[in-house]
Amino acid sequence: MKKILTLHIGRAKTGSSAIQGALKASRTSLALAGFCYPMTGGKKNDKNHPILAHACNKNHPLIARACNKNYQATQGVDINNLKSEFEKETAEFNKIIVSSEGFQNIIEPKLFEYFFPRQLANSEGLFKTYYEIRTLCYLREVLSGARSAFSQRVQTTGMFCSFSQFLHHYASIDLHVFSKFWRSVSDTVEFANYCAAKQLPKGVVSDFERRIGLSLESSSDILSRNPSISGNLLIFKLLINKLGLFDEAHSPLLLDLATSEARFSGGFCIEKTVSEKLRNKYSEYNKCVTSLSGDFILEDYSHAPPLFDAENWQKDLEMFLDKPEFSGFKDDSRIWSEDPGGWRIDE
Repeated sequence: MKKILTLHIGRAKTGSSAIQGALKASRTSLALAGFCYPMTGGKKNDKNHPILAHACNKNHPLIARACNKNYQATQGVDINNLKSEFEKETAEFNKIIVSSEGFQNIIEPKLFEYFFPRQLANSEGLFKTYYEIRTLCYLREVLSGARSAFSQRVQTTGMFCSFSQFLHHYASIDLHVFSKFWRSVSDTVEFANYCAAKQLPKGVVSDFERRIGLSLESSSDILSRNPSISGNLLIFKLLINKLGLFDEAHSPLLLDLATSEARFSGGFCIEKTVSEKLRNKYSEYNKCVTSLSGDFILEDYSHAPPLFDAENWQKDLEMFLDKPEFSGFKDDSRIWSEDPGGWRIDE
C-alpha cells in the first residue's frame, strides 16, 4: 500500500517545538481528517519522533547496530520492531506526519530507505508499505539561527564555548550537501523561509498549516513553549557547564525562570559592526539559505539586552543559587571566583 508521508526536519530554533506541540494537541482532529501523527518513535511527552530519527541514523552514538542484512540492533532500538510498531499504528491511515530534529543528522540513506521505502520492492526485499515522501525543512539566516541555537544548546546540554566558536560550527554545515541528500531520498522537498513564516499570525505554525492544508490546535501556550534563555541566566548556565555541573534535571527550572522574567529570555545584544563582520565572514551560508528558501530580513540585534548584566550579576547569582536545584553549588568556590565579564561576543 502506498502512503503519503510528510516528513518535517526540525533544524534548531526554527519553530519545531511549536509545530510539534500543535501536531500533538491535534492528534484527534488530524485522525478525523485522515492523517496520523503517530506516537511510535517518540519518548517522554511523545510530541515528536527522536527515536525514529535516531533509528534511521547508523551514526547515532546511543544506538549501535550490527551491520548485517537483517538490520538487527546490538543495543538500543531494534529497527525491525520499531518499523513493525510504526506500521501497525499507521495501518488505517494513508497520510502520515512525522517530525524530529534528529532527521537533520542523517547523512546516509540505507536505514532511512529501509524504514520508509519509496517503492514496493528494492534490493532489500519486498515491503507491504511504501511511501511518497514530502520533506519540509525551515531555514534561518546564519546569525539569527546561530544566536538562538547557541542559547538552546547551552540550555539543554553541557556545552561551553564562545558564541563565535559556536557560530563557526553552525555555519560549517554545507546546506547544499544537506539539500542534495534530502532530495535524493524524497519525492518532493520544500525548504521554507523561517524569517517569513514567523511574521504570520501563528508564526511558523500558520505556514505549516498552509502547507499540509489543515488547521491545528495552537494555543498561546503551544506557540511559546520553547523560549531561549538569555542574559544572566544564560551566563549562569554557561558557568554551570564550564565547571562540569550540567544536569538534565535543571531544564524545567531554567524554562520556568526564562518564562517568569523577561530579561532571562529572548536574544542578546550583538553590535551592528560585529553583526556586519560576522555576516560577511559567513556570507556563503546565507547565499545558500537564499537560494533554497528565498530572501530574508537582516535583523538588528544592537538594541537587545547585553549578554552579561554586570550590575545585576551578584543579585541574580544569589537568586539562582537559592533554588533547590542549584543550592548544592553554593559551597563550590569556583562559582564565586569566576568572572563572566570576559565572556563577550567577539568577532
